[in-house]
Amino acid sequence: MNHIKLLADPTLSDRNNCALNAMAIVLAKPYYDVYKTFKDHGRVTGKGSSVRMITTALNVLKQGSPEKAINNWKMPTKLKLSLSKFAKQYPKGKYYVIKSNHALALIDGVWYDNQVPNPRSYVKYFFKVD
Repeated sequence: MNHIKLLADPTLSDRNNCALNAMAIVLAKPYYDVYKTFKDHGRVTGKGSSVRMITTALNVLKQGSPEKAINNWKMPTKLKLSLSKFAKQYPKGKYYVIKSNHALALIDGVWYDNQVPNPRSYVKYFFKVD
């Protein structure tokens, strides 16, 4: 399983920010823009993010504004599949993946994360980004 350890937060000051880190990477957006969007939707610095908050932030960042996001709302796909099987099943494209208490990005079969992912851990939800 290919993996690149990457941390999008240039300040290294935010904790529990895997959702923001993965989103900045998969959307190719500056970390600050992602951070501000999450903050606008209720995230407290140093705290994790709920699936609802992640869904809202992803839709807003992809569409450019909350008004545009409402008209083209995308929900995550629910799935129970190990990370290694998910990467084999979806070898091409960009995916934002949520597992239990963690989020990471999969881009063209390579995992991007701020820690080493366990290939046997299970995907709970995912978004196809492109």
